Amino acid sequence: MLLLVSIAALGGCSSEQAGSPKPSSSSAAPGFTGTVPTSTPEPAVSPSAPGVSVAPAAAAVPDPADSFRGVRLVSKQGEVIREWASAAINLFQPVRTGLNEQQLLLIYHIGSEQPELLAEDGSITSWPAPQWSGEEPPYGNDYGNDVLYADRLLNDEIFAVKGNRTLYLVNITTGEAKKLYSAERPVYGLTASPDNSQAALLVASEPYIGPDADLIVLNRKGEEVFTKPRASVQSHSDGFLFIYPMAWKDPGILTVPVSGYEQYGNGGVNLVHTDTGVTEFLEKPSLPADLLLLFEESAGKVKFPEELHFLPEPGDQPVYYAVQGMNSDIWLLNQKTRQAVKLERGRLLKWTSDGNLLIGKTSRELLEAYIGTDSL
Repeated sequence: MLLLVSIAALGGCSSEQAGSPKPSSSSAAPGFTGTVPTSTPEPAVSPSAPGVSVAPAAAAVPDPADSFRGVRLVSKQGEVIREWASAAINLFQPVRTGLNEQQLLLIYHIGSEQPELLAEDGSITSWPAPQWSGEEPPYGNDYGNDVLYADRLLNDEIFAVKGNRTLYLVNITTGEAKKLYSAERPVYGLTASPDNSQAALLVASEPYIGPDADLIVLNRKGEEVFTKPRASVQSHSDGFLFIYPMAWKDPGILTVPVSGYEQYGNGGVNLVHTDTGVTEFLEKPSLPADLLLLFEESAGKVKFPEELHFLPEPGDQPVYYAVQGMNSDIWLLNQKTRQAVKLERGRLLKWTSDGNLLIGKTSRELLEAYIGTDSL
């Protein structure tokens, strides 16, 4: 079963723990404060680049006593193992590299075309600015970046969409960007096949920016090899363009988000089979009732439990569940011992392969989101 990761811009979980956060300023901590050397990121640039617009959105509420901004690796005991300071982060994206399926984290900075690639061992890499060719007028968006990369990096190549319109194949070593395809309507999402031979796009179904999206699969020549009209839908007002998280589950199965229509209940994902065109709906799971009770005993009554953002630890029989409340406090629940431990405040990102948690710490006035789907 799959968990559709919520996007901050489309609304966080609702709880009686705290009201909606109000904007406040917070400075980003420069440089590196962890145990692994890395380079200091370039300062964030203004989001006023052509085709990019930013709308106010809810974000993780920072702890006023904690001025750190960046990404933290936190143990189950709440100890900070390592941290990477980085200014003006607005997007986090899981990226798989190589055929061994190692998962890294792509960190975007608002208004920048050059994200950083964070590995679990603490190393951070970046690549030269792509040499875009045949650029076309961009569509505006509401998340603040003109370039969206795919979730697969193989042999130094990664697909990218520029201006929510044009698909490229980028070589991160040489900076070469080969133009493949230009969408007739705004692009909402992008993913790459396990062997990186194909890219899949979610493109607006209507001439305007509405909730429905068509699925288009393309090969490395930019040729359409599969289409599925209205494969995805996300509940949001017309005219606002946010990223639709999507992923290639298996070579012939794509996962795309669905919510907002009655048949989709509390939301979830559609599994689209590219060989037959058949679509299966998987509803977004809810936190188990016993763990919800444990969470409420510690964090307070939850008004809309179905909107809680939670991640069980990897494995068939998870013991630990990480849960984020509306006030951005992150709790770790132990299903066996019935213990609840508050870790810290931030954006719950993902479990690492060695059983620790990655947590984003960003300025609340910045729109920030985790774009990806996570397996249960």
